[in-house]
Amino acid sequence: DIIEVLIKSAKQKNKCVIVVTHSKELANKADVVLELSNKNLVEVTKNYK
Repeated sequence: DIIEVLIKSAKQKNKCVIVVTHSKELANKADVVLELSNKNLVEVTKNYK
């Protein structure tokens, strides 16, 4: 899975990967999840873990 390769590489290099998705399955793999709500980014990580 390409996202697994990106995540592993980013962690090894101390970098981040920014992904825009509607997939909850993909969002579950993230360390931090942000949601666009009323034109603002809101952290919703706790709802995904």
